[in-house]
Amino acid sequence: MRTELTTSSIACAALLAYCSLTGMACHETEGQVSIEISRLFSTPEEEALIMLAESTDPPRQDIIDYIGHDSPEFPADGFWWFDIFDGIPVPWAITTEAINFFETYAADFRDSNPRPHTSVRYSYTAGISREESYEIEGVSFSDVYVVTMRMDWYYVCGGLCGLFFDKDRIVIFSPGGDVLRIVGDGPTEFAVS
Repeated sequence: MRTELTTSSIACAALLAYCSLTGMACHETEGQVSIEISRLFSTPEEEALIMLAESTDPPRQDIIDYIGHDSPEFPADGFWWFDIFDGIPVPWAITTEAINFFETYAADFRDSNPRPHTSVRYSYTAGISREESYEIEGVSFSDVYVVTMRMDWYYVCGGLCGLFFDKDRIVIFSPGGDVLRIVGDGPTEFAVS
């Protein structure tokens, strides 16, 4: 879902309003580029499950059905976005490709010497826990691993130019590493200015 923010002030004002509405932590600093990626785990097995959660792509057909058409420009594998704003894909799911895209975009932005009144803040965090019992969306699970992922994107390209969103994904695994359920895939609410 796209939310258009219109204002007579610069994009930072739109960002601060968006942050206030969503509760997203935002910091307006001119020329700032921040890239934060963290994966929290205790064992190699937990690390492997986080990597498996990230590499699990959403069903391609779900995205096609939402968009309403297929295109040769849509990848056969690794399709993770449902919309594009000003050349930046908006994620349908947090996947390896999405994580890498935003990290690379932010690093390239940083390396290109950002102009005044521009900034990028990209944050990705993943964690895992073993749960004796876990309930989500009215479904109960016993003895599972729960991987939680969170992505925040804050991009101000000057004046009335910006894209802001946050995205969550939860992947539930059996102790043997089978995916039991994925929650959070789907259209991401985002704001633009």
